[in-house]
Amino acid sequence: MILPIMYSRWGDCLRVPVEILAEQALHEVKAMLGDHVQVGFENALLDLNGREVSGQWLPTLRAIELSNELATLGTVRHELFHAGRHLLMTNEEVETLNKAYMPGEPAMNELCKALAQQGKKALIQVVLNSQEEAQAYAFQLYCQGDLDMSGGSPEKSVFKRIMEFLKEIFSVALGYGVETPEKIFNSLQDGGLLIRADNWGFPEANQSSEVNDLVTKTAGISL
Repeated sequence: MILPIMYSRWGDCLRVPVEILAEQALHEVKAMLGDHVQVGFENALLDLNGREVSGQWLPTLRAIELSNELATLGTVRHELFHAGRHLLMTNEEVETLNKAYMPGEPAMNELCKALAQQGKKALIQVVLNSQEEAQAYAFQLYCQGDLDMSGGSPEKSVFKRIMEFLKEIFSVALGYGVETPEKIFNSLQDGGLLIRADNWGFPEANQSSEVNDLVTKTAGISL
């Protein structure tokens, strides 16, 4: 199977010197994916149509490449999601995310609203056309604290949030799956999925026909 290259096109202006970004990237990769993924920087990254992109995930090489000119910490997290989805998530967890990020579902609606609020309306059609890209942008916004994943539920007490967090950590560490999109995102961000993989082995790579033609679907968008 030929695995697709996954691109990031966020192109925001919250950039830092490449040396600082490299340190941030290595820290985030270490926390979420350990030593299982490499990170590199290039002067220019191009998609299949020759347009510049800020980052890309190369699954066959298990490598994330970032643009010296365009990449941000958001780019790093976007590509980390693609890597984590392919390497660390079970088929059941991927299916949970796929069901949540379908057009018309509350999670997709919240994502589209958040993209519009961030001034990224051009990305809305991208996420509507691709569940994996929707999930990657959702994870990027989740890490920034710019995505509401409460689903309209009342705010939980601090004690209840702590208890749920501890339950999730122990559950993942013991090799069990993660139940909701928010918990999947959290388990990737806090290293829970990595701990599970190191203790119990890596799930089989998760691929689909929708993912395999993703590059052509998103190649026309450059922000």
